[in-house]
Amino acid sequence: GKSNIEEIQILIDSLNRILASLKLAILRTGLSKDKLGLGDAVTAKELAEKKLKESEARHKAIYENSSDAIMILDSKGFIDCNPATLKLFKLKSIEEFTKKHPADLSPPKQSDGSPSLKAAGQHIKVAFETGSNHFKWVHRKSNGVDFPADVLLTRLALDGNIVLLATVREDVNLLAKQNKKQRSAK
Repeated sequence: GKSNIEEIQILIDSLNRILASLKLAILRTGLSKDKLGLGDAVTAKELAEKKLKESEARHKAIYENSSDAIMILDSKGFIDCNPATLKLFKLKSIEEFTKKHPADLSPPKQSDGSPSLKAAGQHIKVAFETGSNHFKWVHRKSNGVDFPADVLLTRLALDGNIVLLATVREDVNLLAKQNKKQRSAK
């Protein structure tokens, strides 16, 4: 189904077409919009535009302020990320991030021995084909420190393109177990 934002945009577009026709009628008749009973139509358009702006602001706030690392990728690679992504991977800018492939943010091999580049490609393929993919992964920060992560890839339509929304959380439980194991081995 369509998102609320898309539905509101369609409504605004329809109202704009109706209002353009009504403005032409007003110009032709010389009557005021109140005499033609158009005051409510203008108010409905303004209300729809206000709702769209509020919805956009709400979604932007969630994206920008989430503690989860949220990134968007297409079949070629990353196209956007939120501030939590930059913080998690210790990167300075979105531009720096979008130059990377998911395997660039991982050690050469995953904990099961599989090459990260091949495994990342397989996880991405599954998500594009099935709609989502949830898995454990070992990521690497830009400072070279590896960390276990919980990754959720979700397929969605964005600006007319099919993309993946990736949510990455550092797996603090697994990290604590690994640290405890390392301490006891010393």
